[in-house]
Amino acid sequence: MKKWRIQMKKANKYLTGQRLFVVCFSTLILLSVFALSGEALNGYLHIQVTPEIKSLLTIEDENGNETRVVVPEDGYYITSLPSGEVILTLKAEGFLTYTTSVFVKETVPTTLNITLTPDRNFKFIIVAGGTPSEENSIWKATRKSGENAYQTLIQLGYPKEDIYYFSQNIYLDSDGDEEPDVEAKATLSNLKNAVINWSQDADFLLIYMVGPGEKEIFWMSDGEVLWAETLNAWLNELQRAAPKQVALVYDACQSGSFLASLAREERLVAVSAAEDEAALFASGGRLSFGYFFWTHISNGAGFYKAFSYAKESVNLIHGQTPQLDGNGNGIGNEISDQEAALKFSRFTETEGDIPSVGDVSPDRYILADEISARIYAEDVADKDDISEVWAVITPPGYSSDSPEIPVTDLPVVEMRLRLTDMDRYEVVYGEFVEEGTYHIAIFAVDGNNVPSLPKQTTVTRIGNGNLVAPDLWIRAVIVTQEKGNIEGVWRKGGEDMTARGDMVVWGYFYANPEDVTWGSENNPDLFVKIWFDAGGRIDVNYFHVSVPTIEVSSDYPFNGEPDEYGVTTTVQRYIRQYYENGKSATEVNYEDGVPAEGYRPAKNPDGDMTFNDLRIGAVINTSEKGPIDAKWRFGGQDMTARGDQVLWGLFHANPDDVTWGSPDNPDLFVKIWFDLSGRIDVNYFHVSVPDIEVYSDFPADGFYDERGTTILEDRYIWHEFQR
Repeated sequence: MKKWRIQMKKANKYLTGQRLFVVCFSTLILLSVFALSGEALNGYLHIQVTPEIKSLLTIEDENGNETRVVVPEDGYYITSLPSGEVILTLKAEGFLTYTTSVFVKETVPTTLNITLTPDRNFKFIIVAGGTPSEENSIWKATRKSGENAYQTLIQLGYPKEDIYYFSQNIYLDSDGDEEPDVEAKATLSNLKNAVINWSQDADFLLIYMVGPGEKEIFWMSDGEVLWAETLNAWLNELQRAAPKQVALVYDACQSGSFLASLAREERLVAVSAAEDEAALFASGGRLSFGYFFWTHISNGAGFYKAFSYAKESVNLIHGQTPQLDGNGNGIGNEISDQEAALKFSRFTETEGDIPSVGDVSPDRYILADEISARIYAEDVADKDDISEVWAVITPPGYSSDSPEIPVTDLPVVEMRLRLTDMDRYEVVYGEFVEEGTYHIAIFAVDGNNVPSLPKQTTVTRIGNGNLVAPDLWIRAVIVTQEKGNIEGVWRKGGEDMTARGDMVVWGYFYANPEDVTWGSENNPDLFVKIWFDAGGRIDVNYFHVSVPTIEVSSDYPFNGEPDEYGVTTTVQRYIRQYYENGKSATEVNYEDGVPAEGYRPAKNPDGDMTFNDLRIGAVINTSEKGPIDAKWRFGGQDMTARGDQVLWGLFHANPDDVTWGSPDNPDLFVKIWFDLSGRIDVNYFHVSVPDIEVYSDFPADGFYDERGTTILEDRYIWHEFQR
């Protein structure tokens, strides 16, 4: 099989039906390799070149025979190629030779974005610091980042002799050619020699340091540290001997502490973290500033864009704040630093596509009894296909124990493609066990291992409270003498819809019997009626029916931060928290239990017997039918540990009388307390709009002993009897 060459030193890298983007320090060539339908034996090489090298290209076959490429005025060159595996070599005067291997298919095009690197005197120093030991938690990450940098430079066409690679592991083979790529161990003397002597003839020097760091210190090994001032002295000596551009990319904890010491014109310094920040080295190094930086360089991003991509990625994951100084004043991330980086060494960006992530799952809130939530990403796409999508999860309040301890243990979960929705990836994560907000960064990776920029979402686990309806959260805290503040336990009573489209939800809070002896699901402490008006207003009505103070709060739409808060007491028994047109407010009624003056309830409703010879009744004064007897709905009863009896229930309008009547649309809550001492407390709580007359008879003899009218302004009536 005849082979053609387009030179790029990338050992054992075969690209089948993929698109390769290679970083550019100079100029771009687009190669489209494809075969026409029906011609199984021949494909075509399609080259688009930029004007400055239009007349400089040659292609070479496997025997070394070169053919000058004559590019027409439109900038496109086409030649035939055999189908199957093809090795292409591309040469141009003033640029490094570039080789790659592709597999030519009959109908599926393979497109390569190739950047030729200028044949100038670039030199690179890679320092993978630290020692491979169990005590070094980031050794694997350090090694991975160093290898990624080395592989990128080789991919760009830089010869090995222009890359000085330091590591304590001198047997590393980063490019897969079965030969060690590390030149020497990472020691101070070796690095000093490389900076001052080996780099003298370079026009441009880039140093990449990755590994353990502390304030103004980089650990070369367990026994040797490089101080920021020491490195600055070496670089000053180098740049005094001959003018040259120097760039430093430094990925370590507290790497920002190097910024001020190394600041100088004709020097670009990029550090991965602020001087008081730990650095991210999670997922074996794949989640680190340096790894992101070099991966985007390999995809064709220029220095500043690669820095920006890496900065955004680690910032979104961990809140890390990489710094860049290009103007020499030691202050990072100024506008002039960006301008200097864009001009530095005249890098020409020929960036390939990066994956895109469209919408992600919205911020979500889960309650104390939930630990799982679905995370998804939609419209995930890339021309080179998507190889994986993953979510990085940062728990609430997560931080390293100290700034010099790297972040290595963030959970990373793979998201799976939904079979029914080919551009949506999702996962159900079941470890939301802490209260607070989990920050989630979602990445997509294409077939060339290039990551997208992250998209963020959150899951907030609310330790207390209840979602009683979509987006409406309520909470009650009972202030007890025995245990102090305890969470009220919510019990939903029911819900219903009126004929005109209003919705009602009702229930109550009670004290947990595990907290206090009088706690019981049949001993309500706070009645609640929620009205979702057809016009859009929401009323959350709280009715205090206990002795202790009770704190009440609500949130709509639910976002984890209560919008309204109040305190109910034996005097301040009614609180209304309402929401309308994006605003919220709270109203309070002060109640003394005495019926409102000026009302003369004179009805004699049939009423209902409770127990202990107590009869109660209610009459609702409706606008539609006038006075109607209310229907009694028994709720429950219980006895406390000391022998008090409690009974509760509600009165409601008969649906045969009015359209809004329903057993699940309470008009009057009732709680009756039979105290061990013989006292009987009958508590009525008006929870509707019409005036409601209430009646009590003890002992039941057919004539009501106590009566009163509950109204909107005076909602609570208390009848007391003694046995």
